[in-house]
Amino acid sequence: MEPTEGKYNIKAISNMLGIQPGTLRAWERRYNIVHPERNSAGHRLYTEKDAAVLKWILGKTSSGFTVSQAVDLIDKFEDIDSTTVHPMEIDHTYALAEEILSHLLRFREADARKLSIKLFQCLH
Repeated sequence: MEPTEGKYNIKAISNMLGIQPGTLRAWERRYNIVHPERNSAGHRLYTEKDAAVLKWILGKTSSGFTVSQAVDLIDKFEDIDSTTVHPMEIDHTYALAEEILSHLLRFREADARKLSIKLFQCLH
């Protein structure tokens, strides 16, 4: 089965990620972050990509971001397209950015500069 084919129903995604089905439906409406397919009965079928995006959003919310802030972070990247970029690639760049910020807040400019170069290379 292709990773772009819907194979998880809402209950399966809910159990996998620990998100209530009502919350998933609300996120779809409010933030337009995933677009599950529908089967012939009209039930949602989430892809591997959908699961990865939702997991990424959950990771950001567990580190203090609101859902809308996490969605805005995804939207900041021009390259993000549901068919080309895996959320874990985004997560890596944000981990670097967060580490840079941490160094800057501790006035460790040289360490921040080294990581900034690494981040720049990741983005280009």
